[in-house]
Amino acid sequence: MFFDKRYTEKPKDDVGFIVNSLSECNIELKELADKVSVGCSFIPALLRGGKSNDNFVSQELWALDFDHNSTIDDILNRCKNKGLEPVFGYTSFSHTPDNQRFRLVFHSNRLITDIDERNKIQRSIMNIFPECDPSCYSASHFFYGGKQQILYDENKLFDPDEIIQKYYNPPQSPTKSQYSEKSKNQTRSFKKDSLNHKAKIEAISNLDVKAMRKLLGFDNNNDFRLVEHSSQRPVGVLVGGNNKSSSLLPPTKSPDTHFFRSKQELKDYIYQIDLYDYLGVRQKKFRCILPEHNDAKPSANVFESKNGTLLYKCFGCDKTRTIVGITEHLSGCKRHEAINFIKAVYGLEYEESDWVKEQKDLLIDSVNYLDSEEFETSFNNLPKVLGYRKPHLQKIMIHCVDYINEDCQIDGKPVFYQSYNKLIKVCGVRDSTKLSQSLHLFALLGMMEILPESKIPTDKLNKAKSISATYGFEKITNFYQFEEYGINTLTECDERAKQLRDNHFKISACTREMLLRTYDKKLADEIYPQYTYNNNQGTSEKSDKHTLDIARVIEYCIDNKGYATEKDVIQLLAKGYNCESTKRQLAISMQEILNTYSLQRVRLNKELKEKLSFESNGYPFVILRKEENEVNT
Repeated sequence: MFFDKRYTEKPKDDVGFIVNSLSECNIELKELADKVSVGCSFIPALLRGGKSNDNFVSQELWALDFDHNSTIDDILNRCKNKGLEPVFGYTSFSHTPDNQRFRLVFHSNRLITDIDERNKIQRSIMNIFPECDPSCYSASHFFYGGKQQILYDENKLFDPDEIIQKYYNPPQSPTKSQYSEKSKNQTRSFKKDSLNHKAKIEAISNLDVKAMRKLLGFDNNNDFRLVEHSSQRPVGVLVGGNNKSSSLLPPTKSPDTHFFRSKQELKDYIYQIDLYDYLGVRQKKFRCILPEHNDAKPSANVFESKNGTLLYKCFGCDKTRTIVGITEHLSGCKRHEAINFIKAVYGLEYEESDWVKEQKDLLIDSVNYLDSEEFETSFNNLPKVLGYRKPHLQKIMIHCVDYINEDCQIDGKPVFYQSYNKLIKVCGVRDSTKLSQSLHLFALLGMMEILPESKIPTDKLNKAKSISATYGFEKITNFYQFEEYGINTLTECDERAKQLRDNHFKISACTREMLLRTYDKKLADEIYPQYTYNNNQGTSEKSDKHTLDIARVIEYCIDNKGYATEKDVIQLLAKGYNCESTKRQLAISMQEILNTYSLQRVRLNKELKEKLSFESNGYPFVILRKEENEVNT
């Protein structure tokens, strides 16, 4: 997996962007070495379907990251002595002669396609170099590029079977039958890990940032400050729900600090932190860490959700927790305090530009404007057409606040993209049909734009296409932009709403087909930029026939009794069509039928009821020839 964008320093706020941009590619080893050595990022393994270990396909390159207490010469000498020499290596962005930081890449003599074998190879290599970054173990771990190549030799291949045989050490506690000198060393190592586990759980429980950073191997020799804090609380102190307190001491400007310009990027990063490392466990299954569960038999593990979130799961007590949830549970603190603790431990910073702050304010102001008296009294049609769908628009806009990013904008306005599944949850609707109706209604009114491919930023479009191809989707995810709401921007929207009302618009009929039949292809393409249709009209032969049958029934009723009702149409077509489908098709095709056959849809009054000899109760809508209603015009 490779991302062909060169950085000249360690990315501060592009982490999420880099992870999402890494994609499968065919590249020669020399080209990869050259590009990575001057700032391009990569994942040694091939993953399909998302950046997850579960999506492992194959691997023949193996990388290690050396950040502390290592020198290039010492490590290369060990490589030669152990018979495992790298094909290339490069210095990282933070490398200095006095503090050497670098990465080495090794090449197996065959392609590995089994994840278990892959993990054995990775662990074997890491056993040779225990000082390397432990996060390198994951198949989905990505590596930043660097600033200078330190070696390249494509002939340096290693035999995976030989490396496993020599250096593989299973990550588990030894049994009594294994008590050779080697197994005693393993036991001592395991006990050390157990102590580390207990110490980490204690540090999390006490929200002890200094202790946790030390246990994770971070440098604590920096100046420290609070990442984010409550104005009612002293800076540098976090008070949990159980009245425990600890200093929040992340590095101020250390090389290890990660900067994010989007809250969502920061959130994504947090939820993908290695939980095994965070909790200090090395076995796949381990005893439950939750204090209320006395787990006699290991019943907990870590797994990855479909969205890439790492989750703690105990099958004994049936509890599932994210890294934030674990921290809350163990410490008794509130959610924002748990997040602050994690940010402090890992040196995570969220920096908003003035532009981001401004766009957030504009979006929130627009949301509030829709609930104002000014909105309700200034527009005659827009509030009525929006109806109960207005909260959907507001919920989507509020959700998008966390996704505002300077890297995703057009003409100074932010661009948003979200899957239907996510927006269904955001809006609280049951299915994609209702969501689609709402989204296209907002676009039809001009309150939101669904961007065509020609307007989508190239990098975001390529990413969307890649995801769509991976999962076999026919369409890419939609990209959206919102207007700033006010009198000037919404006046045109109100005019559009009036047109919809005049054309007998129903939200259930908000489809591309309705736009094609009622308006024209240009508008339909604008509101449904990704639509693929069956014939030149953009309607299906089936819907065309259904529409024609509806028109014939309406004509028949008018010829025989002077008018037609929707009830008449549904009943007379009941033998050939499902009642609900006729009702929907009638809503979709109504204006086209009225225009084509010179008809009108009007609500009855006393005078018109008397003229038509309409005997039923109430004053429903009826369909008439235009000349039949002249008495009322």
